[in-house]
Amino acid sequence: MKLRIIRGIPGSGKSTFAKSFGCLHIENDMFRMRNGEYCFDSRSKGVKNNCQRFVEEALRLGIDVCVSNIFWNYDGVNQYVELGKFYGADVEVYKIVGHHKNLHMVPEHAISHFEDQWEDYRGEKVIKT
Repeated sequence: MKLRIIRGIPGSGKSTFAKSFGCLHIENDMFRMRNGEYCFDSRSKGVKNNCQRFVEEALRLGIDVCVSNIFWNYDGVNQYVELGKFYGADVEVYKIVGHHKNLHMVPEHAISHFEDQWEDYRGEKVIKT
């Protein structure tokens, strides 16, 4: 079983890369839909908890899974690395570097924050899209 953690700033190509593996793909954005519309707002704690809960359930069932989120800091990445190890998954971490259209209209100030505060994760594989 594999857990692939895919990280990068909004618009870097995370989701497209994750889908290339052909396994279950889970991301915070799945839980930001309200009435058929994408909503980027401050209610991120519940979104993050739902995402992690779905990833954990997939791992518990032995399903290969890709989780793609910003994961801009060490703790955010490591939380999933530890979760994968707990369930005996082979864990891979990818940093996606690319600048594509920001499909979810994440505000520029939020993107700048992620770029300014970015923490690399030791052993991550860098993919340019």
